[in-house]
Amino acid sequence: MKTFHLEISKKGLPCLWESGGGASNTGSATIIAGPTGNPIAPIYIRRSGQLSNGDHALIPVEKDFVVIEADHHRGDFTIKISRLTGIRREDPEKGSFWEAHPVAEFSNGEWDHEEAASAYAKAIEAAKAKATCYHCREPYFVKTISPDQVSWNKGENFSHAYRDGECIGGSGNSETPPRAFCSVCGSMKTWHGHPHCDGDQN
Repeated sequence: MKTFHLEISKKGLPCLWESGGGASNTGSATIIAGPTGNPIAPIYIRRSGQLSNGDHALIPVEKDFVVIEADHHRGDFTIKISRLTGIRREDPEKGSFWEAHPVAEFSNGEWDHEEAASAYAKAIEAAKAKATCYHCREPYFVKTISPDQVSWNKGENFSHAYRDGECIGGSGNSETPPRAFCSVCGSMKTWHGHPHCDGDQN
């Protein structure tokens, strides 16, 4: 039985970090996905501090979510897929952990359970891309905010964007066109996809 250290959000949500990145010849990444391999909206994106190959997105998780770990040396990958099964409470010093059951493993050029791994193809590709991203500083597999999930409340000097009742950012003043928070790159821009990937500008 594999375990992953459990993070608890300020609202008491159990979470895991998307993390990792690449060096010159090696790299590793941890990607979090939903039960069907879908990306999950993070509750927090790190945008300061030690970002290089570190923790990038705090993902709320539940039983049956999937963790994908990718490691490589010169492009020769080992990939492990685990499904979360429950929380194991430890003493205050050790913290708590998610217990996980192995689903599939890739090593020596092949999967041990290829059919099981195929359900998580997009998340696996994200893990490989992140593990080979030199000094990675951003999330690779998170659900972004769509325009219909964002509402705007214009104040005298600031326009605030809200999602699920929480302020997620805003524009410089009430006359500025609404801008939205990109949960992939953490930037505040007029509504866009992920600019690092699709090249959209302000």
